[in-house]
Amino acid sequence: MEEFELYWNRYYLENVKIEDYGYAEFISKSMLRVKTDKKTDLIQEGLIVPIKINGKEYRCFVKEITETRIDFIFKQDFEDIDFIKKNTKYLKTFSTSKKYSISEKDFDSINLSPEFINLINLLAEVDDPNSDAESLAFLINPLTLLKNKIIETANSISEGAVEEIKDLPTAISRIGLERLKKLVYQYFELFITTYKSPLPDFEEFNQVNLTKVELFKKLPPLISFQPKKKAGLLLLLLELISSSIVLFVNKDEKYKKLIKNTVKLYSYMTRIYEKVIFGDDFLSINKDFLNRQFKFLVEVNDSYKLAHLILNPQLSLQTQQLNLSNRNLKRAYIFYLIFLGLNYLVYNDKKSGYTLYNKLRRFGMSLNEAVDFLNEVVFFVNKILSALKIKPFLRTPSPVNYTISCRKIFPETGSFVDLIEEFKKVGSGKKKRLVLRTQDTAFTGYLLNYLLNDVEIGLSSKIYVVIPCEAIYSPDSLLVENLSGFDIVYFKNLDKLSPMFYREFYKLWKNFEGIIMGDYSYYSFMDFDKQKIQLFYVIKDSKFDVPLITREKQAYDFIVSKLKDEYISLFETTDFKSIDKINSDLYDFESIAKMLLQE
Repeated sequence: MEEFELYWNRYYLENVKIEDYGYAEFISKSMLRVKTDKKTDLIQEGLIVPIKINGKEYRCFVKEITETRIDFIFKQDFEDIDFIKKNTKYLKTFSTSKKYSISEKDFDSINLSPEFINLINLLAEVDDPNSDAESLAFLINPLTLLKNKIIETANSISEGAVEEIKDLPTAISRIGLERLKKLVYQYFELFITTYKSPLPDFEEFNQVNLTKVELFKKLPPLISFQPKKKAGLLLLLLELISSSIVLFVNKDEKYKKLIKNTVKLYSYMTRIYEKVIFGDDFLSINKDFLNRQFKFLVEVNDSYKLAHLILNPQLSLQTQQLNLSNRNLKRAYIFYLIFLGLNYLVYNDKKSGYTLYNKLRRFGMSLNEAVDFLNEVVFFVNKILSALKIKPFLRTPSPVNYTISCRKIFPETGSFVDLIEEFKKVGSGKKKRLVLRTQDTAFTGYLLNYLLNDVEIGLSSKIYVVIPCEAIYSPDSLLVENLSGFDIVYFKNLDKLSPMFYREFYKLWKNFEGIIMGDYSYYSFMDFDKQKIQLFYVIKDSKFDVPLITREKQAYDFIVSKLKDEYISLFETTDFKSIDKINSDLYDFESIAKMLLQE
């Protein structure tokens, strides 16, 4: 009987009276717990008694009686899922009416200089091994500074030649593709560093772009990633130059003043604010923009979205299929490290610096070696800034006075303490599988961001990726070799995994040498679903309940408090919206954020 008590999910019920005994606290397929105010003499432990639920009588074994509860074990599995759904407490949701609609005409209004477009095409062409001198010359010809440099270089290596090289195709052929690439990349760095910002209130625009270039050179080799083309870097650069961000800034004055740096640009609350005023966030809307303007970047954009999910696991991405190849997943992790690097090196964000130093430990670096590694980036960035007389320079990095401690941040209640201890088991190597049942995946994602970055827990240096299960469209995504290179794979929304992939997930669960984590919704009633129960059998021995918001006021208060902090950090004010309404009921994590942000 004990096995069955632990085997099935428990569902907590609202005001359900069990005749003669008290009120139901929770029910599962195998067990019913009834709350009482005194120890009863009507029954005894070990007896079989009839219990009436929803008009039907069930034979139950009396397992335990105390002053406050009676535990009954069903002789046959309880299967009335409709009764459970009807008597379960649900979190409320909140929707807003968008302030602006985004049209294709709006996308066309985002201007990009002809020189930039030409340079983008050139970068793609110069990385193509099938390119010829004529096609390259066609793209280089309008770029006068680059053209002159190539011809000058060609003549410098042709000393003693009878005739001076004057035409571009001959110069390109003379210097060769590798030297040409170097000149094109150098020109690109110069171009990016001096590009005029389309975001009026964005601080250190040129410093950010140049730091992106340098980080994109330094980070990929750490995880054995070789950029075949500059598509990943281009997408990173376009986010501040030609993207939906620029469109949003042009449409809304408050949003324009908000986007001052990458710390705010990459924040979770900014994504929610975008949903409030534009109906969806930048990550979703930008895919439509790229489809219209830069189709060759759409696949790389999947990596970019996944990077935001690694940075903010509480995000809910629009339900879309994503390319989850090993290459795209590794690129996502590189983007994530670049996000941290920009926040720290350009804006001295201590939390990002703390996290980044921990991530660099995974690559065998001591703290001093990590500081030296980042100093190399800063040295090259400042060298170019100095040559172009652009200020301010980047600060010299040093160890940060910052730490993340779940023990100090989370409420001091038993369920939060138990959650920390469960993660410590994973961090210590005692277990490699952990699946969280949650009433709110956004809340769980928020907790995850702390749990995976707390040094005491033991996971802070691990390479990890967060995969939304609704985005999986190919069984290849779940192959062990596709996830090689990652210490932790976190499957968000496991209850949304298509049943056609259960077989592949089971193989991965059994054979992946690293850590597999994930979450599924309390409200999916997975163990009662005829299809999802197959997945439940795979994960059942590794499941653990995240603190239930409907049962713990401390959990809800913690959410509200933390989102208020996020609001203050974003807007630098405490003019919270709808706070009375938020406190009057129980809303999910994203709804609370929307209510704080609604205008």
